[in-house]
Amino acid sequence: MPSLEFTLMVGCPLKCTFCPEDTLRGLYGKNTKYFSLDDFRTVLAKVPKHVRIDFSGMAEPWANPDATAMLRHTLESGYNMAIYTTLYGMEPEDGQTVAGLIRDHAAQVEVVCLHLPDRNGNMRGWKYSPVYEANLI
Repeated sequence: MPSLEFTLMVGCPLKCTFCPEDTLRGLYGKNTKYFSLDDFRTVLAKVPKHVRIDFSGMAEPWANPDATAMLRHTLESGYNMAIYTTLYGMEPEDGQTVAGLIRDHAAQVEVVCLHLPDRNGNMRGWKYSPVYEANLI
């Protein structure tokens, strides 16, 4: 199945040691940090329905404050999805909404991959918080 990967922001606060984001960041320019919901809707409207939409790329999707709205729009538009996330930036209400969307659209969600911090500190920007724990559970 063809897929289209969306990177929802330039730069990533997690600073994973294995990610090439630092190298690529200079290629994006400095005018935009977040992919806007309006731009996302414009792009998605041009994507055929047989293409799976992947929230992944070179940044944590939920570091973008519009990620939950983008997820809702994608699923309600009838696309299949893959979600790769660390949960970083996901607010408590986002966690509940995302869980509900995944449940309600289970047939469309092909992959949910949770990238957890490791004991070697490879996710240098990750910080524990009670909100992270609540979303994880």
